[in-house]
Amino acid sequence: MHYTTHSSEGSCEALMQGRFTFTDNETFRQMLDELTKPGISQIILDVAGIDYIDSAALGMFLLLRDAASKKHISVTLKSPQGQVKKIFDVSRFDQLFKII
Repeated sequence: MHYTTHSSEGSCEALMQGRFTFTDNETFRQMLDELTKPGISQIILDVAGIDYIDSAALGMFLLLRDAASKKHISVTLKSPQGQVKKIFDVSRFDQLFKII
């Protein structure tokens, strides 16, 4: 998985691309640090570029949600496509995250 982040006025957006699996744990933790820095009140994860996700990656999203919640940061998942959208639907992520 590859990502880029962009911050402006209390919001931080991450554009995620590629396969998101257990092997991306370290990369995801690095991204988590960037997304939850002081002054951020909203995180938007653009997952349109993610073409595959495994159960470990779902767990990493939950870790992000918990870390953000502790800092009173809202998390939105943006534009899930294909297999990722199906996994989010089956996992009922719409009850845990705002999905646009």
